[in-house]
Amino acid sequence: MTALSDLELQRARWRRARATGHLLDADDSAFAKSSLARRLDKVAARMLLLPSDPELVSAPTDEALLDRLDEAAKEWGSAHHVGNLWGFGKTATADGACLFGYDNSSAGPWNGYLCLRSDGGLDVGLGTRVFWARDDDKWFGLSAIVARVWCALEVHAAISTLQRADPGEVTLALVDTEGSVLGGLAEGWAEPFAGFGSEPSRCRNANVLLRLELEALPTAENAQDLAFRLGALIENAWGYTLCRFIARKGPLEGQFDWRPAAC
Repeated sequence: MTALSDLELQRARWRRARATGHLLDADDSAFAKSSLARRLDKVAARMLLLPSDPELVSAPTDEALLDRLDEAAKEWGSAHHVGNLWGFGKTATADGACLFGYDNSSAGPWNGYLCLRSDGGLDVGLGTRVFWARDDDKWFGLSAIVARVWCALEVHAAISTLQRADPGEVTLALVDTEGSVLGGLAEGWAEPFAGFGSEPSRCRNANVLLRLELEALPTAENAQDLAFRLGALIENAWGYTLCRFIARKGPLEGQFDWRPAAC
């Protein structure tokens, strides 16, 4: 086989995996709303990190794996001086080991989840922790999304048994985006509708689908770079080139601003 035919076989595996998640077509009426995402209170964002062979199932979830996943997420939060981004629920699912957050009851809808997939990949779903409606406007929390993407990628690098040199694919979906604005910005950037500034740019797409092929799976050392790259692509979908999750002033100037991310 040629290198091109090998690549097409690889892409076909990824397409089959994304098809089950309704992550092929941004105009799909069920876009990003399959499987674990059905448990969310609002499907706002979903990220899928696929290994080179997403059809290969590894060992089942046990308590030890759930504990390692939970501990890795807590260690990441502690290292970055940010609170719990995923909530206090943890459970085995048909898809893999899962951390999840909820508002009133663990039996109710989730507001977000992080799942180590049974194929070794990653599935992240984000609900009302990164989305809110106000005065008939829809807001997506930019820093909140980027922080959770960064955390999830680094947690995956810490506990997944996959070979990091193997290729992968990351897909990030943002749902019901048409007419929405980006808020939850770093210090030094004006929030939408704050004061007498210009009208904020609104997304013109019904949904947004971002996809990157990776020569190698992200490591703990480059997870931040990939998260920031995805954050910049989110900004582009709203018409910006500014990376407004990076503070322009204050104690975190030039760095990621955790404060709106942790809200």
